[in-house]
Amino acid sequence: MGESYGWFLAQVLFFLLAVCGLAWLLVRFGGRFLGASRESGLPLRVVARLPLEPRRTLYVVEAMGKALLIGATDHGPMSVIAELDPQAVADAHGGDGRKEQAGASVPSEK
Repeated sequence: MGESYGWFLAQVLFFLLAVCGLAWLLVRFGGRFLGASRESGLPLRVVARLPLEPRRTLYVVEAMGKALLIGATDHGPMSVIAELDPQAVADAHGGDGRKEQAGASVPSEK
């Protein structure tokens, strides 16, 4: 045994840090080169999010030219609560800081 235990431990720690660093760089910057991006290209966008309680949230989502009010909980599936007027949502979410009430039509039960 020509090498000491301390030298072996230092080598293991060095390589562990190097692998962790490379993994962090790959996650941080590599997604762009592999075709992954935050913009999915899908016609889907979360316009607003309103947490009601720790496990209940309302979302306003634009999807395929429609604006939907969606409720989500930890205990069940998401549900569409109402279909909103897309123009009213766009006006309310405009950059001027005004918040107008969006007209809603409650979907009929089928």
